[in-house]
Amino acid sequence: MGLSAPLGSARLFERREEKYEIDRASRRVLEAAIAERLPRFNYLQGQPYTFVTTAYFDTSDRDFYRWAEAHYEDNVKIRVKEYYYLAHPERGSPQDDKSFPDEKGRSSLEMGASTENGPSDMRGLEKGAAAGGNGTGKPAIGSAARLVGRGAHAAPWEPAQWEASPKDLALREEGGFLTFDHCFVELKQRANGSVVKKRFAFPKAQLSHLFGGQDVWQILLEITPPSELGPLRVAYGDLRRYLARYPVEVTSIVNYRRTVYQRDESDLRITFDDRIAIYTPIAGLYGERRALTAEALGRPLRTSERVILEIKCPGEYPDWLKGSLRPHSAERLSKFTTSVRLILSDTAWPAIDRNANPEGKAPLDAGGTSTRGGGVSGGGVAGSTVPGGNGTGPKS
Repeated sequence: MGLSAPLGSARLFERREEKYEIDRASRRVLEAAIAERLPRFNYLQGQPYTFVTTAYFDTSDRDFYRWAEAHYEDNVKIRVKEYYYLAHPERGSPQDDKSFPDEKGRSSLEMGASTENGPSDMRGLEKGAAAGGNGTGKPAIGSAARLVGRGAHAAPWEPAQWEASPKDLALREEGGFLTFDHCFVELKQRANGSVVKKRFAFPKAQLSHLFGGQDVWQILLEITPPSELGPLRVAYGDLRRYLARYPVEVTSIVNYRRTVYQRDESDLRITFDDRIAIYTPIAGLYGERRALTAEALGRPLRTSERVILEIKCPGEYPDWLKGSLRPHSAERLSKFTTSVRLILSDTAWPAIDRNANPEGKAPLDAGGTSTRGGGVSGGGVAGSTVPGGNGTGPKS
């Protein structure tokens, strides 16, 4: 295929995760304290920010959403994430002058004014009339794309460590951004205070085959590093079982800019997400688009000037972090449920009917305890159970 996934693509994470919604002034104080203890992590040298687009998937009845709304600590999310970067960081983002403040000045959003898209903070997203969508403003993508390099040959974007950035996958410059030919498919499960995330890289051009129910194991074998086939079997096997039982479609899209502080991703990891924007779903995702950049997504349904601080850690927080967080309280925040709630705000959705299940289980189950499992043979899936769940939840 001429395509290979980045090292570290197929991964299993299990850790504690907390989220805080803060304003810009609080961010400055917290970030200063964090920067004294942890280095700012750049996936690509010269790139202080990573831009992220997340597409969430759900059934036509929005079963995953409705269960997650009622059970914050016991739910499952299916999502696709794309990471991209500024082609010319010194010039700022192409969207700076439209919806968000750049690094030199303050926009109406930063000063707290409402916009034509409605209220701009996360709490304000729950109020007011929606505006916008994806119907207009999409740039033509394809002929304008420029191949700028592959992996170590793509100076000055030499990789510092591969997660969102491929080892030998082409970077393309289009619309002022650097994009890649792959995305990340993720199954995220929250249970009993822990979060288990399973993911693998996948070619954007083939994504519709995966979510259309086709067996893509051979494609994964061709692009995944041999050392990561173990995690890949678990992630792909569990996702396949969910997709076989629950046909899903794109439900919502969220775009944001991320700043990362960490020494080792498997240890303490702290991120700041800002410039958060919610978009209505796009059928096919990459059918007409090479990349889901903010420019390609068009006009957002809502934007937020608030900052989401996320802390991911396998154990207890260090004392210095506990002290820095003392003035703040962790919140039950979810980009998934917030975005879907806004999109469905004009539609009445019935509550979950527990009487429909004699065992009192959810329509979706994260049940089971094993994060290992059987293998995948010839693309077939056998044996592994979905980790997470507290014994009362769904079975894949």
